[in-house]
Amino acid sequence: MKKHSFGALLLAIIMCISLVGCGGNGNTSADSSVVANSGTQSGKDLGDAGKILQEAKTTPFGKYPETVYYTMAKQTTAEARMAEGDTYENNGYTRYLLDKLNIQNKNEFEANTEDAYNQKIALAIASGDIPDIMIVNDLATLDQLVENDLIQDLSQVYENCVSDKIKDIYNSYDGRSLKMVTYDGKIMALPGTQIENSNKLLWLRKDWMDKLGLKEPKTLQDLEHILTEFVTKDPGGNGAGKTVGLVALPDVAGNYGGGYMLDPLFASFFAYPKQWMKNASGEIYYGSVANEVKPALGVLKNWYKKGLIDPQFIVREYDDVTSLIVNGTAGAAFAPWWMPRGDSYDLNKDVEWAPYICPLDKSGELTYYSQNPCRRFIVVRKGYEYPEVAAKSVSLIFDYNRYIDDVNNELTAYETKTGVHQMANPLSINLDYNDAVNISHENLQAALNGEKDPKTLMSFEYGLYQTCSAYLENPKSATGEQWKTYMARVFGASAANDKRLKAIDPVYFGTTESMPLKWANLEKLEEEALLKIIVGDKPLEYFDEFVKNWYSQGGADITKEVKAEVEMK
Repeated sequence: MKKHSFGALLLAIIMCISLVGCGGNGNTSADSSVVANSGTQSGKDLGDAGKILQEAKTTPFGKYPETVYYTMAKQTTAEARMAEGDTYENNGYTRYLLDKLNIQNKNEFEANTEDAYNQKIALAIASGDIPDIMIVNDLATLDQLVENDLIQDLSQVYENCVSDKIKDIYNSYDGRSLKMVTYDGKIMALPGTQIENSNKLLWLRKDWMDKLGLKEPKTLQDLEHILTEFVTKDPGGNGAGKTVGLVALPDVAGNYGGGYMLDPLFASFFAYPKQWMKNASGEIYYGSVANEVKPALGVLKNWYKKGLIDPQFIVREYDDVTSLIVNGTAGAAFAPWWMPRGDSYDLNKDVEWAPYICPLDKSGELTYYSQNPCRRFIVVRKGYEYPEVAAKSVSLIFDYNRYIDDVNNELTAYETKTGVHQMANPLSINLDYNDAVNISHENLQAALNGEKDPKTLMSFEYGLYQTCSAYLENPKSATGEQWKTYMARVFGASAANDKRLKAIDPVYFGTTESMPLKWANLEKLEEEALLKIIVGDKPLEYFDEFVKNWYSQGGADITKEVKAEVEMK
């Protein structure tokens, strides 16, 4: 749905007033029309209406004098948790945007899964008829939109209508996020960000360790000893042979060949599976075929043979693995700072999980690969009259609402009351500082320690403060959700910012020309080879054969393409 521009309306009004002036009949209906349509308090000064529109188009928080509508594509979710009667066009987010900016989305189409959404986006691109504003989920689609000249250059929009706070957020990624959306010097999309500190920590059952008199682990040997004690001495009382040492959580992000969260173990050998890296000589390589992967596989192979790793990890789904954690069967997992499961505390108030930096490498550090700085991209149809709407929307939601508006503003109240999923937000990307986990942790800890007035926290942090305070008042009667929030935000976040953790940046996250045809086969080759080695179906030396096959079946060509892409950027 498209409205006539306010500029056109203003011109028509000026023409009417000119005619009235020539006739000299003193009719004031034109002035009344200005008041009704422009939102100004008086029809005396038409210049004011133009100024209001100009301010709206060139500032982050300026409100349009008339409602600006924009069509969009919307990915929805079954977990929306919106208030009864709310829709993706009318909910707490859209009402906040309408009230503060006078903008309103009209969804051209919706899709309830990412795959279905991506298919509809692909059809829209193929037809050349895309909505005014939409989100795309990958760089390959963004590349396609740019190549087909379907989207707007947002460089000036970024300069004018992205707030200073949002610019600071982007700058916290050292230019990496904006670089991914810059083509020939032009900003072609507003990227969503992925915060750092989602590197995998080692989480252990601390209550089991205390029962067995075990010390904090630092090395692979320390961890192997703890896993052996867990499995053989059954500190959780699960019964002989029923305790699982290390569970391998399936990684929905697909960060490791086979999709398991085992990155710290590989990183202790300076191996980074699934990542495109650059070595000290400047050579670009694919992490899964690097020589450093082989000794890490040797450790996993040995542990699996000894029964220290879940013997069924290959066939378990994510929920099946987490059930081992919840019911007290498992004693260890590599997982992010938010790992604690509230339902495990609901079942057992004595459960205690603690995060550790382990295994450390020979220098006493753990070098992990940093996150892809971007996830999802907002694009604007080329020719859309109000391209700044995208920038104003994210500035309002992720800056004004969080840092400027009253802590109990209507959107925060809506989020708190309904527990609404962020997908209810029309432009549902995420924007936060690269070190947002550490920032929130420090603010929260200061408030809990009485060093900071809780009312000075931003709305999101204030909610964390209330939840953690409720847990601390009486831990034994606290809910699992309260315990989970406290454990993750206090202990998990602290560990995720340990000085011994050192980040190294991958050099490429995109899709090359050959990948659509060859990558699926290479991924299957990788998964099968690495898993067969771990479970003993193949000897460790099979890794060398896998590497040769990977290069010969397309890996060599793709590596050349990645190198060219990196050098071009």
